[in-house]
Amino acid sequence: MKLLIESLNKYAKDFPLESNFDLEVPDNCPLHIPDDITDNFAKNIYMKKNFHTVLSKESPIENRYWIIQKWGGIGGLKETDRNNTILNKLDSEPEVSPQII
Repeated sequence: MKLLIESLNKYAKDFPLESNFDLEVPDNCPLHIPDDITDNFAKNIYMKKNFHTVLSKESPIENRYWIIQKWGGIGGLKETDRNNTILNKLDSEPEVSPQII
């Protein structure tokens, strides 16, 4: 396990995510990203930290589908009554994962 951790740390040092990140924020993003945030890594971090604000406004279900289908690249998730019910339950579920970034 120690060797794995050392290898991952070396890889992270040799290839920092900030300069090797090319995932663009898709068009028609429901969250306004400030104009001074120009690189893709920073835009995605901003999205991660702030997207909750558009989930509590109008069209929260549409914004959930946007984040999954467009940003997450899971276009196969179709808008159905069953999926709507599951996605609407997310607000009542406790958060179980710690903040990573």
